[in-house]
Amino acid sequence: MSSWDLAGLASKFTGLCAVAIVVGGGFSIWLDVHMGNPFRRRLLSYVLVGAIAGTVSACLFFLIQVGAINQAGVAGMWDWPMAKILATTGLGYATGLRVLGCVMAAGSAVVLSRSAHTIMRRRLGSVSIAALFTVQCALMVFSFPMMGHVANLGMLAQAALIVHVLSVFLWIGALYPLWQLCTADANATTHRTMVRFGEIAKFILIALIASGTYLIFELLSSFRELLDTAYGQSLLFKLIGVTGLIALAGLNKFLLVPDLQKGSAAVTRLRRSIQMEMLVALAILALTAYFTTAVGPPS
Repeated sequence: MSSWDLAGLASKFTGLCAVAIVVGGGFSIWLDVHMGNPFRRRLLSYVLVGAIAGTVSACLFFLIQVGAINQAGVAGMWDWPMAKILATTGLGYATGLRVLGCVMAAGSAVVLSRSAHTIMRRRLGSVSIAALFTVQCALMVFSFPMMGHVANLGMLAQAALIVHVLSVFLWIGALYPLWQLCTADANATTHRTMVRFGEIAKFILIALIASGTYLIFELLSSFRELLDTAYGQSLLFKLIGVTGLIALAGLNKFLLVPDLQKGSAAVTRLRRSIQMEMLVALAILALTAYFTTAVGPPS
């Protein structure tokens, strides 16, 4: 891979992590609106960090593509005539949507961190925050079909990608907040939030598997391509990682969460399991960044 490929891969990986943080962080706040203010502030800081990282990585990825076309070193990233041309392509529109979504998320996190208790106590305030979160997520998630391999496919494939990335980000981005909940003083609120996440995660999992399966059939023309091509092999490793993630989620839901109120040992086991989920999730995002940047579908 060239240095431009490596730079693009790094910025895309950072961008994927950032969007997961914003989407999953907002989802975590919605999971339990009765959580204490200290924990809510930590979640809002989590979302703010993701929003800032998402803005920077999206802009950087765009400039890297400008530089890669020019092949004139770092100075080539600042070729404004070329940047204006790319701004009118799917890449430009996707970058604009993602930056707008991240900026909105950052603003929301700042406002909520200052007056979250007052806003969340009012029904209209809670509905407004939920609506704003939905808009932010839509802006970021709808940016994905505008660039990459799926951009050349039909509307159904693009809709499947939207469902797929939304499912992934809701799940992966919520892991760190859930891990934060697993403290030594875990209480009934922690247990309630974990149970609620497990119930919603069933539908997230169904959407993720259904949309992912459809995309595989759209992007690969035969099973052999899954084994004989760099894209297929990368995708196969991702599938193995997703299978491991599902297995850990099942362990949490059916064995560890029901024991959560039995003592600190059960909390520690759940915390370690979620840590493993986070590591697997990072590996999946890294693989996704790799085969969507450095390689492409054989057809």
